[in-house]
Amino acid sequence: MPFFRSLHRGIAYGAGHMQTAGTEGQVVALTGNDLFAPITGNATPFGILRADCAVGEMPGVWFNGGLYETDRYEGTPTAGAPLTFSANSLLTADVQTDDSVIGTVVAVNGSTIKFKLLI
Repeated sequence: MPFFRSLHRGIAYGAGHMQTAGTEGQVVALTGNDLFAPITGNATPFGILRADCAVGEMPGVWFNGGLYETDRYEGTPTAGAPLTFSANSLLTADVQTDDSVIGTVVAVNGSTIKFKLLI
């Protein structure tokens, strides 16, 4: 079962509502007044969902630093690699020119990464 857990948490925001459903570990953007959705396109990343959240529910969002561990990412990250988000709103080390860097990989252990959140 995929997981996303806080090792040394940053700040968590638990207000507002989800505009569209999201799953634990997805990067979300602010889409209106206290309204969130999994990030798409050129939106500015706000944070990462703490748990699955349905449309209209109040999300828990990690942001403003912290150290986290997850197996919810795409690609093959390596220690020290910068992280951005994929088209599926998941973490990826496939950083391209003009991508928003939102984290740094601290360690890779099998299919699990530890990373520092920068947003």
